[in-house]
Amino acid sequence: MWGAIPGSDNKQRWLKLQPGDKILVYSKGDFLYYGTIFLKTHNRQIAEIIWGTNKEGMTWEYIYFIKNLERVSFNVKDFNEFFGYSNIFAPRGFSNIEDKRFKLRLQQYESIDEMIHTLDSSFFLGNDLQEEESFHNSLHTKDLSKVTVVETLKPEDKPLLKMINGRYRWTRDKELAKKALKRAKFQCEIDNQHISFISKASGVSYMEAHHLVPLKRQNEIENSLDVLSNIVSLCPNCHRKIHHAEYKVKKQLLRQLFEQRKEDLFKQGVKITFDYLINSYGIK
Repeated sequence: MWGAIPGSDNKQRWLKLQPGDKILVYSKGDFLYYGTIFLKTHNRQIAEIIWGTNKEGMTWEYIYFIKNLERVSFNVKDFNEFFGYSNIFAPRGFSNIEDKRFKLRLQQYESIDEMIHTLDSSFFLGNDLQEEESFHNSLHTKDLSKVTVVETLKPEDKPLLKMINGRYRWTRDKELAKKALKRAKFQCEIDNQHISFISKASGVSYMEAHHLVPLKRQNEIENSLDVLSNIVSLCPNCHRKIHHAEYKVKKQLLRQLFEQRKEDLFKQGVKITFDYLINSYGIK
Protein backbone atom coordinates (compact mmCIF):
# COMPACT_ATOMS: atom_id res chain seq x y z
CA MET A 1 0.00 0.00 0.00
CA TRP A 2 1.00 3.60 -0.56
CA GLY A 3 -0.40 6.98 0.31
CA ALA A 4 -0.34 10.63 -0.70
CA ILE A 5 -0.73 13.69 1.51
CA PRO A 6 -3.61 16.14 0.88
CA GLY A 7 -3.12 18.67 -1.87
CA SER A 8 -5.01 19.60 -5.01
CA ASP A 9 -2.68 17.76 -7.42
CA ASN A 10 -2.37 14.64 -5.27
CA LYS A 11 -6.11 14.51 -4.68
CA GLN A 12 -6.94 14.86 -8.37
CA ARG A 13 -4.50 12.10 -9.32
CA TRP A 14 -5.86 9.87 -6.56
CA LEU A 15 -9.45 10.49 -7.71
CA LYS A 16 -8.51 9.40 -11.23
CA LEU A 17 -6.90 6.13 -10.06
CA GLN A 18 -8.88 3.07 -11.11
CA PRO A 19 -8.43 -0.66 -10.46
CA GLY A 20 -6.12 -2.01 -13.15
CA ASP A 21 -4.01 1.16 -13.43
CA LYS A 22 -0.26 0.58 -13.46
CA ILE A 23 2.28 2.13 -11.13
CA LEU A 24 6.08 2.50 -10.90
CA VAL A 25 7.80 3.05 -7.55
CA TYR A 26 10.72 5.49 -7.65
CA SER A 27 13.29 6.45 -5.04
CA LYS A 28 16.57 8.42 -5.14
CA GLY A 29 17.29 8.06 -8.84
CA ASP A 30 16.10 4.48 -9.36
CA PHE A 31 12.86 2.73 -10.24
CA LEU A 32 12.42 -0.25 -7.92
CA TYR A 33 8.96 -1.77 -8.36
CA TYR A 34 6.13 -2.11 -10.86
CA GLY A 35 2.60 -3.17 -10.02
CA THR A 36 -1.16 -2.82 -10.51
CA ILE A 37 -3.64 -0.74 -8.49
CA PHE A 38 -6.51 -2.88 -7.16
CA LEU A 39 -8.12 -0.77 -4.40
CA LYS A 40 -8.05 2.72 -2.90
CA THR A 41 -9.45 4.44 0.17
CA HIS A 42 -9.38 7.91 1.69
CA ASN A 43 -8.79 7.23 5.39
CA ARG A 44 -6.81 9.55 7.65
CA GLN A 45 -7.10 7.27 10.70
CA ILE A 46 -5.53 4.26 8.96
CA ALA A 47 -2.78 6.46 7.51
CA GLU A 48 -1.89 7.88 10.96
CA ILE A 49 -1.72 4.40 12.49
CA ILE A 50 0.62 3.13 9.76
CA TRP A 51 2.72 6.16 8.84
CA GLY A 52 2.11 8.79 11.54
CA THR A 53 2.18 12.44 10.47
CA ASN A 54 4.73 14.81 8.99
CA LYS A 55 6.00 18.05 10.57
CA GLU A 56 2.91 19.90 9.38
CA GLY A 57 0.60 17.37 10.98
CA MET A 58 -0.41 15.91 7.64
CA THR A 59 -0.65 12.22 6.88
CA TRP A 60 -0.68 10.12 3.72
CA GLU A 61 -4.43 9.63 3.79
CA TYR A 62 -5.13 9.17 0.07
CA ILE A 63 -4.29 5.49 0.11
CA TYR A 64 -4.03 2.99 -2.72
CA PHE A 65 -3.20 -0.70 -2.73
CA ILE A 66 -0.88 -2.43 -5.22
CA LYS A 67 -0.93 -6.07 -6.35
CA ASN A 68 1.31 -8.15 -8.61
CA LEU A 69 4.26 -6.17 -7.32
CA GLU A 70 7.50 -7.08 -9.09
CA ARG A 71 11.07 -5.84 -8.89
CA VAL A 72 12.41 -3.66 -11.69
CA SER A 73 15.83 -2.08 -11.97
CA PHE A 74 16.40 0.94 -14.18
CA ASN A 75 17.49 4.45 -13.34
CA VAL A 76 16.07 7.86 -14.09
CA LYS A 77 18.48 8.35 -17.00
CA ASP A 78 17.05 5.26 -18.73
CA PHE A 79 13.52 6.45 -17.95
CA ASN A 80 14.17 9.91 -19.37
CA GLU A 81 15.72 8.53 -22.56
CA PHE A 82 12.88 6.06 -23.02
CA PHE A 83 10.04 8.58 -22.60
CA GLY A 84 11.84 11.53 -24.15
CA TYR A 85 12.31 13.72 -21.08
CA SER A 86 15.33 16.00 -20.69
CA ASN A 87 18.34 14.47 -18.96
CA ILE A 88 17.77 16.62 -15.85
CA PHE A 89 14.16 15.56 -15.30
CA ALA A 90 13.37 13.71 -12.07
CA PRO A 91 9.94 12.38 -10.96
CA ARG A 92 8.58 14.15 -7.91
CA GLY A 93 5.97 12.87 -5.51
CA PHE A 94 2.82 11.19 -6.73
CA SER A 95 2.78 12.00 -10.45
CA ASN A 96 1.94 10.77 -13.93
CA ILE A 97 4.05 10.26 -17.01
CA GLU A 98 3.14 13.08 -19.38
CA ASP A 99 0.22 11.88 -21.50
CA LYS A 100 1.69 12.62 -24.95
CA ARG A 101 5.02 10.98 -24.14
CA PHE A 102 3.28 7.95 -22.65
CA LYS A 103 0.94 7.40 -25.61
CA LEU A 104 3.73 7.81 -28.15
CA ARG A 105 5.83 5.11 -26.45
CA LEU A 106 2.85 2.80 -25.95
CA GLN A 107 2.11 2.78 -29.70
CA GLN A 108 5.15 0.54 -30.14
CA TYR A 109 3.91 -2.17 -27.75
CA GLU A 110 1.00 -4.53 -27.26
CA SER A 111 0.47 -3.51 -23.63
CA ILE A 112 1.79 -1.35 -20.79
CA ASP A 113 3.30 -4.48 -19.22
CA GLU A 114 5.31 -5.20 -22.37
CA MET A 115 6.48 -1.59 -22.54
CA ILE A 116 7.71 -1.52 -18.93
CA HIS A 117 9.33 -4.95 -19.18
CA THR A 118 11.21 -3.73 -22.28
CA LEU A 119 12.39 -0.64 -20.42
CA ASP A 120 13.51 -2.83 -17.54
CA SER A 121 15.23 -5.61 -19.46
CA SER A 122 16.22 -4.63 -22.99
CA PHE A 123 16.34 -0.86 -23.42
CA PHE A 124 19.91 0.19 -24.07
CA LEU A 125 21.21 3.73 -24.13
CA GLY A 126 23.16 5.18 -27.00
CA ASN A 127 26.93 5.23 -27.06
CA ASP A 128 28.94 7.46 -24.74
CA LEU A 129 30.91 10.46 -26.01
CA GLN A 130 34.30 8.78 -25.89
CA GLU A 131 33.07 5.82 -27.93
CA GLU A 132 31.33 8.19 -30.37
CA GLU A 133 34.51 10.13 -31.05
CA SER A 134 36.50 6.93 -31.50
CA PHE A 135 33.89 5.59 -33.94
CA HIS A 136 33.88 8.72 -36.12
CA ASN A 137 37.66 8.90 -36.23
CA SER A 138 37.85 5.25 -37.22
CA LEU A 139 35.81 5.95 -40.37
CA HIS A 140 38.47 8.23 -41.81
CA THR A 141 40.94 5.79 -43.29
CA LYS A 142 43.06 6.13 -46.41
CA ASP A 143 40.64 4.02 -48.46
CA LEU A 144 37.53 6.03 -47.54
CA SER A 145 37.28 7.81 -50.90
CA LYS A 146 37.42 4.44 -52.71
CA VAL A 147 34.40 2.95 -50.94
CA THR A 148 31.77 1.63 -53.34
CA VAL A 149 28.12 2.41 -52.65
CA VAL A 150 25.49 0.02 -53.98
CA GLU A 151 22.04 1.13 -52.90
CA THR A 152 19.80 -1.84 -52.13
CA LEU A 153 17.16 -0.31 -49.93
CA LYS A 154 15.45 -3.27 -48.29
CA PRO A 155 14.67 -4.15 -44.67
CA GLU A 156 17.56 -5.70 -42.75
CA ASP A 157 17.62 -7.84 -39.60
CA LYS A 158 18.40 -6.15 -36.29
CA PRO A 159 22.10 -5.78 -35.46
CA LEU A 160 23.75 -7.71 -32.63
CA LEU A 161 24.07 -6.59 -29.03
CA LYS A 162 27.57 -6.17 -27.68
CA MET A 163 28.81 -5.69 -24.11
CA ILE A 164 30.81 -2.44 -23.90
CA ASN A 165 32.01 -0.98 -20.60
CA GLY A 166 29.61 -3.17 -18.64
CA ARG A 167 26.50 -2.30 -20.69
CA TYR A 168 24.97 -3.74 -23.81
CA ARG A 169 25.10 -1.64 -26.98
CA TRP A 170 23.70 -2.16 -30.45
CA THR A 171 26.58 -2.81 -32.84
CA ARG A 172 27.31 -0.49 -35.77
CA ASP A 173 28.82 -1.43 -39.11
CA LYS A 174 31.78 0.87 -39.85
CA GLU A 175 31.78 -0.04 -43.53
CA LEU A 176 28.13 0.95 -43.81
CA ALA A 177 28.87 4.29 -42.14
CA LYS A 178 31.69 4.87 -44.62
CA LYS A 179 29.26 4.20 -47.47
CA ALA A 180 26.86 6.77 -46.01
CA LEU A 181 29.62 9.40 -46.05
CA LYS A 182 30.60 8.47 -49.61
CA ARG A 183 26.95 8.51 -50.70
CA ALA A 184 26.73 12.12 -49.48
CA LYS A 185 29.96 12.96 -51.36
CA PHE A 186 31.60 13.84 -48.02
CA GLN A 187 29.28 16.82 -47.64
CA CYS A 188 26.95 17.90 -44.84
CA GLU A 189 23.36 16.85 -45.54
CA ILE A 190 22.03 19.83 -43.62
CA ASP A 191 23.82 22.20 -46.00
CA ASN A 192 26.38 21.01 -48.54
CA GLN A 193 28.08 24.41 -48.37
CA HIS A 194 29.15 23.84 -44.77
CA ILE A 195 32.95 23.77 -44.61
CA SER A 196 34.72 21.23 -42.44
CA PHE A 197 38.43 20.40 -42.85
CA ILE A 198 40.44 17.86 -44.79
CA SER A 199 41.11 14.77 -42.70
CA LYS A 200 44.81 13.85 -42.55
CA ALA A 201 43.86 10.16 -42.37
CA SER A 202 41.44 9.99 -45.30
CA GLY A 203 42.33 12.99 -47.46
CA VAL A 204 38.66 14.01 -47.78
CA SER A 205 36.43 16.49 -45.99
CA TYR A 206 35.89 15.36 -42.39
CA MET A 207 32.25 14.40 -41.87
CA GLU A 208 30.53 12.34 -39.19
CA ALA A 209 27.99 9.55 -39.65
CA HIS A 210 24.86 10.09 -37.57
CA HIS A 211 21.96 7.66 -37.06
CA LEU A 212 18.86 9.78 -37.65
CA VAL A 213 16.67 7.41 -35.63
CA PRO A 214 18.95 6.73 -32.63
CA LEU A 215 20.09 3.15 -32.10
CA LYS A 216 18.75 3.32 -28.56
CA ARG A 217 15.28 2.87 -30.20
CA GLN A 218 16.30 -0.38 -31.90
CA ASN A 219 14.33 -2.53 -29.47
CA GLU A 220 11.12 -0.81 -30.67
CA ILE A 221 11.78 -1.11 -34.40
CA GLU A 222 11.27 -4.47 -36.10
CA ASN A 223 14.04 -4.01 -38.66
CA SER A 224 17.62 -2.74 -38.35
CA LEU A 225 18.30 0.94 -37.72
CA ASP A 226 21.90 0.46 -38.81
CA VAL A 227 21.02 0.88 -42.49
CA LEU A 228 22.06 3.32 -45.21
CA SER A 229 18.76 5.24 -45.17
CA ASN A 230 19.13 5.96 -41.46
CA ILE A 231 22.75 7.18 -41.54
CA VAL A 232 23.30 10.80 -42.51
CA SER A 233 26.54 12.67 -43.19
CA LEU A 234 26.93 15.75 -41.00
CA CYS A 235 29.66 18.30 -40.47
CA PRO A 236 30.92 18.32 -36.85
CA ASN A 237 29.04 21.55 -36.10
CA CYS A 238 25.66 20.28 -37.32
CA HIS A 239 26.24 16.99 -35.55
CA ARG A 240 26.69 18.87 -32.28
CA LYS A 241 23.59 20.95 -33.04
CA ILE A 242 21.49 17.80 -33.44
CA HIS A 243 22.53 16.73 -29.95
CA HIS A 244 23.00 19.97 -28.02
CA ALA A 245 21.17 22.91 -29.62
CA GLU A 246 17.94 24.47 -28.34
CA TYR A 247 14.87 22.36 -29.01
CA LYS A 248 13.50 24.66 -31.73
CA VAL A 249 16.80 24.45 -33.63
CA LYS A 250 17.05 20.68 -33.23
CA LYS A 251 13.44 20.25 -34.35
CA GLN A 252 14.07 22.27 -37.50
CA LEU A 253 17.15 20.23 -38.42
CA LEU A 254 15.38 16.94 -37.72
CA ARG A 255 12.40 18.00 -39.84
CA GLN A 256 14.72 18.70 -42.77
CA LEU A 257 16.52 15.36 -42.47
CA PHE A 258 13.27 13.44 -41.94
CA GLU A 259 11.73 14.88 -45.10
CA GLN A 260 14.87 13.94 -47.04
CA ARG A 261 14.94 10.38 -45.76
CA LYS A 262 11.40 9.27 -44.91
CA GLU A 263 10.77 7.41 -48.19
CA ASP A 264 14.06 5.52 -48.00
CA LEU A 265 13.47 4.75 -44.33
CA PHE A 266 10.09 3.26 -45.20
CA LYS A 267 11.71 1.06 -47.88
CA GLN A 268 14.10 -0.30 -45.26
CA GLY A 269 11.33 -1.09 -42.79
CA VAL A 270 11.88 1.92 -40.50
CA LYS A 271 8.27 3.08 -40.41
CA ILE A 272 8.17 6.03 -38.02
CA THR A 273 6.42 9.39 -37.73
CA PHE A 274 8.08 12.76 -37.21
CA ASP A 275 6.59 12.89 -33.69
CA TYR A 276 8.28 9.59 -32.92
CA LEU A 277 11.59 10.92 -34.22
CA ILE A 278 11.64 14.14 -32.21
CA ASN A 279 10.50 12.30 -29.08
CA SER A 280 13.62 10.15 -29.47
CA TYR A 281 15.61 13.36 -29.01
CA GLY A 282 13.61 14.51 -25.97
CA ILE A 283 11.52 17.02 -27.95
CA LYS A 284 7.75 17.34 -27.61
